[in-house]
Amino acid sequence: MTAPTIRQIPAAEALRDWDMYERQIMRVVERADSPHMPDDILTCIQQGSMQLWRTPSGDGIGVTELQTFPRYKRLLLYMVAGENARDWLTGADQQLEAFAQSHGCTRMVFYGRPGWTKWCPAFGYEPTLVMMVKAVSNGRGR
Repeated sequence: MTAPTIRQIPAAEALRDWDMYERQIMRVVERADSPHMPDDILTCIQQGSMQLWRTPSGDGIGVTELQTFPRYKRLLLYMVAGENARDWLTGADQQLEAFAQSHGCTRMVFYGRPGWTKWCPAFGYEPTLVMMVKAVSNGRGR
């Protein structure tokens, strides 16, 4: 394994320093049409269902979620944000895989914009499906 490029941020530290992370998370929320707002993610981090990760320089963050299903457990790489991702993603992926294994996960899943498909094969991910979204009017207009 390469030198650590990210570290998991304890829930108390995430709460204390939330202003530092919230802007990066909001950018992803807006671009990716996330079902979670930053405060929802903070609540999940505090409850332990999501984990916050940060590069030592603070220029990159990630949010993961441990998910348990009847057939298997997986680690969802929910979002990645920040600068110079190519500089820290390889080591980060190795650390996240070790974290997933230590929690009994047999899979890791990453959702991202189409541009991520250029990078993901280098980390062992392969595209398996495409998610398509359609807005549905709820009778109140668009």
